[in-house]
Amino acid sequence: MDRPFERILVANRGEIACRIMEVAAEMDMATVGIYSDADSGSMHASMADLAVRIGGNTPAETYLDMDKIISIALQNGVQAIHPGYGFLSENAEFAQKCADHNIVFVGPSAEVIEQMGSKSTAKTIMQKAGVPVVPGYEGADQSLKTLKAEAQKIGVPFMIKATHGGGGRGMRIVRDMNDFEVLLKSAQSEAKSAFGNDNVLLEKYIENPRHIEVQIMGFANGDVVHFYERDCSVQRRHQKVIEEAPAPNLDEKIREKILKAAVKAGKAVGYKNAGTVEFLLADTGEFYFMEMNTRLQVEHPVTEEITDTSLIELQFMVAAGWDIEYPQQEVECEGHSLEVRLYAEDTLNGFVPSIGHIEMLDWPEDVRIDTGVKEGSHITPYYDAMMAKLITWGETREDAIEAMLIALSELRLLGVKTNAPFLQKILMHEKFMLGEHTTHFLQDEEDDILAELKLLPASALFVATQHILTERESALENEHFNLQDPTSPWNECDGWRMNGFLTEKFNFEYLGETYPVFVTYKEDEVDIELPENVTDDEANVSGDVLSFEECVYRNGGNLTVYVDGIGYSLCLKTLEHSSEGLMADVETSFKANMPGVITKILTKKGQQVKQGDALLVMEAMKMEQTFSAPKDGMVENIFYKEGEQVELGAQLLTFKV
Repeated sequence: MDRPFERILVANRGEIACRIMEVAAEMDMATVGIYSDADSGSMHASMADLAVRIGGNTPAETYLDMDKIISIALQNGVQAIHPGYGFLSENAEFAQKCADHNIVFVGPSAEVIEQMGSKSTAKTIMQKAGVPVVPGYEGADQSLKTLKAEAQKIGVPFMIKATHGGGGRGMRIVRDMNDFEVLLKSAQSEAKSAFGNDNVLLEKYIENPRHIEVQIMGFANGDVVHFYERDCSVQRRHQKVIEEAPAPNLDEKIREKILKAAVKAGKAVGYKNAGTVEFLLADTGEFYFMEMNTRLQVEHPVTEEITDTSLIELQFMVAAGWDIEYPQQEVECEGHSLEVRLYAEDTLNGFVPSIGHIEMLDWPEDVRIDTGVKEGSHITPYYDAMMAKLITWGETREDAIEAMLIALSELRLLGVKTNAPFLQKILMHEKFMLGEHTTHFLQDEEDDILAELKLLPASALFVATQHILTERESALENEHFNLQDPTSPWNECDGWRMNGFLTEKFNFEYLGETYPVFVTYKEDEVDIELPENVTDDEANVSGDVLSFEECVYRNGGNLTVYVDGIGYSLCLKTLEHSSEGLMADVETSFKANMPGVITKILTKKGQQVKQGDALLVMEAMKMEQTFSAPKDGMVENIFYKEGEQVELGAQLLTFKV
């Protein structure tokens, strides 16, 4: 196959830049990548045949700097620029600048981008073309008097929407006309700040709709072909979270009408290249045009999976002006596909971005991963926190969901927090499983999902404790070889004490709450007592399903424990020792149960102390162990100073009760 272009530039970053470069390589096209200072070690920079530093960190001084990007393209003999999604992908000025410099913009014309970039203009065009639109007002008269009069005609509830932009910004729902003026000013102010334009439109608010969008492709011969629909109803604050294709529980007659309307929308503007027509589907079966995205969508992989098509490959062919015959009947839909967006974010802390290095990364097998990160990558505060998209395919929707749940349970990513547990809970929710969710799904269910994620299962604490004990036993066994007398009873790690049994208190912390676990070593067994503030669960944490090595990852006092594939981040704050069953008049010895360093001495020789008082702290195996008084008594001797190294079995102090 001939290649559409000799050399292309990818004006983007992250997973979409990597995906475009991958397709370009398959089509034998050389790639030029651009990278900011923050992205100097990124995957997309390393994948490009030629990576050019664009300088700076913020989007404005890097991936949104049109003149810099055009200059780099001209200096390196680039014939075409693929904008990906976001950044400059729907910027008509950038598309025109490319044309002015004889560089092909991989996407529709600047004129179409301009038309569809204005919600009011797009709505007018669609009305004329016979595409159903939401009743409302999108006129040029933006005076308060006119807007208020039009709002009263529409009737509550209705939406105020910025005519330019998207992503939920400049958008307000009005349910009471008394709130109209305040909400209008708020929407206009937000729109002005985000898009530089404070014009708004008003439209009837559709209660509990589904978000159904259709992938289209416009060809050089004027044909517009659809590649079936996607359901993107799982949204959080107007941002998509999970997408799937085809839409579940969609009546075939309604599906056919929506697909035809999308093709009609594309033809109405002479659309060329890949685009998406978005609709709102009411529970009455009526559907309405929402907007047209004049670019490749984040969720395009699910369409590729069900149609066995490379949309990016088609984009390059169309952009090159190839005369392609692509009859609609040749586009077949087979099976079902799901996509989840994996973000570096702290779900249980307001979904704030989780910044830092990815210390360990093990992707699941048998699933498509579109990503721009790898082990060692740094998540910066400058850009969107999406790290990857996981995509599954199955013969049925149930198969695709099951495959995704397995994939998320097998994902191992440490160093930053992710929304993986949140995604798992959504996928397991009854409404989602039944395909009964709407765009209000997360708005209605999010609090319950988050509350469930905040519960710590008993098995997570049990496995974490067992892991530490097993790790310690292994370390002690290795240490035996270095001791002068390996047969000494002090080398045994069974917790035996001459005058009683040793009890250790492991203080774990999860989401700011302390969970004390008591471990008592008896003659031939170890008892683990879990606290009452954990939830009972039936998770299988041993045997054939999970072993301790497979489900626990530890870095010092921080442990990530996987139970049923959901990760829980625990912190071992302190480890306390005390002896039980001691005679009141005997001397008690404190001995190190592993090699370590004395970090704090909290008492002195001859001091009278109370039961539970901390006496000294030793650091061993990257965690602190606090030795406490088992009863009221006196410290007789202290044999080490702060900072001194101690060996296994070393006597630290003597104590008399």
